[in-house]
Amino acid sequence: TMTMRSNAPRVAAAGLLLASLAGVATAQTEPSVTVSPESAEPGDAVLVTVTDAAEPPRGKADGKPLSFFPVRGGHQAVFAVPLDRAPGELSIKLRGGLPPQTIQIAARQFPEADVVVPEEFANPSPEAGKRIDEDNRAIRRSFGKPDSEPQFWREFRPPVKGGRATSPFGEHRTFNGIAKSQHLGLDLAAREGEP
Repeated sequence: TMTMRSNAPRVAAAGLLLASLAGVATAQTEPSVTVSPESAEPGDAVLVTVTDAAEPPRGKADGKPLSFFPVRGGHQAVFAVPLDRAPGELSIKLRGGLPPQTIQIAARQFPEADVVVPEEFANPSPEAGKRIDEDNRAIRRSFGKPDSEPQFWREFRPPVKGGRATSPFGEHRTFNGIAKSQHLGLDLAAREGEP
């Protein structure tokens, strides 16, 4: 006589193992969204990170498009809270079934400074004024391209090691007694010739 053994128990066990592994894989690849910081002020940078999404995310922050770029394990987008943004809740809406996010915007009082400079810096010549206007137009054009490729490839680093901030971001400046502009950069002290 010949005894036939059924493979059904083995097949069933293999099926259960594959199903459980698939369940683990699904749980591990569930998309997630994080926003940092959770509260911000006008002028602050905000980082939106999406991990394990099936496709590159798309969305808007406060109604303005976000430009995501690939990073290890997902995608990120950086946006700045507008300088004139009122305090309150800022919404981040993402497509593809990703959960919406919100951050709280607090009021910010920017510092003021009276600056005394040579007259040609306070009141530039027509030729210098034209160059300044061209530079400002180029900056506005670059800001108007939220879907362009990122212009950086590595992490950000301070341009000067241990550089002391000599003029803070957002400072309202009065040049030679005349209100002129808001400082949209950060000045760091460095020795002449320092790389």
